[in-house]
Amino acid sequence: MVPLRNDAARGFTFIEVLVAIVGIGMVVSGLTATLAAALKDTSVIREANQATFVAQATMEDIVASRRINYNAITTTFADVTVGSNTFTRGVTLSALVAGDNGCPTAAAAGCQMVAIVVTGPAGGVARATMIFSPYDQGPPF
Repeated sequence: MVPLRNDAARGFTFIEVLVAIVGIGMVVSGLTATLAAALKDTSVIREANQATFVAQATMEDIVASRRINYNAITTTFADVTVGSNTFTRGVTLSALVAGDNGCPTAAAAGCQMVAIVVTGPAGGVARATMIFSPYDQGPPF
């Protein structure tokens, strides 16, 4: 009986090589898709971190302007560019009732809640909220 393959001529057939290449290609394409998704998530996290700094700076601007003129809280802010990202700032001002949300019960009127929402182009979002009462008003400069 004659063997089908010579022991000295070991190797892979074309079909075996083709199946191996297709299998490796499928694994590599799956890893590439996972890596691309991870990089996108990283950019959104970086953008949310930048948005947090913008929200903090906006709140500091509001606090500073309020110390100068208690009744004038600015709610209109221009967009801010940090690096290559442009952030949109939304500020809402709400009057609070005495005893509500930490507003002192003794304060008959004047408690206000300022809410800031900063949004970046890739979806990174930061929020900041602060409650002002009449007792927060500092001495005039």
